[in-house]
Amino acid sequence: FFKADNIQYYKKPPEHLNYFMSVDPAISLKARSDFTGLIVVGVDYWGNWYVLEALAIKVEPSDLIEKIFEMARKYSPLMCMCMEKFALEKVLKHNLIQTMNDREFFIPIKDVETTTRISKEARIRALQPLIEQKKLYLRKEQNDLFTQIIKFPHLKNDDLIDSLKNLLKVVFPSDVK
Repeated sequence: FFKADNIQYYKKPPEHLNYFMSVDPAISLKARSDFTGLIVVGVDYWGNWYVLEALAIKVEPSDLIEKIFEMARKYSPLMCMCMEKFALEKVLKHNLIQTMNDREFFIPIKDVETTTRISKEARIRALQPLIEQKKLYLRKEQNDLFTQIIKFPHLKNDDLIDSLKNLLKVVFPSDVK
């Protein structure tokens, strides 16, 4: 569905990016369960997305919260962290807010509404204009995300591309060239 030659690559991201994080938490740590997908993108003035982090990890909720804070500090100021509403409310919201209060370090959170009316596959296909316009930039070592993009929809794991598609609802370009 997505063409490999539409994926762009970068070595060093440009300056003046707006940073956004998306987390697609796995509910289970079992061997066969999904990974938690964590994506951080920087968006430039022209609407190009630079994938700065693409992590597929198996973690306990407390370790995921630590990873979220680590990324929020690394990519500061973070415009927002987004997560599907169900996952946010069921898995992390209470502990995340408590940790923010304890540390006095606040991360803007945006819950992303999902509807069962539109299939997950159709929601991921919404990335097509971004990719076809060659506005998605990866680093060469982000093989897991690259593989999920080019093999979509025939995937065993979709944690990274699923997390990436959530960003469509929250990103906006930098106002600095």
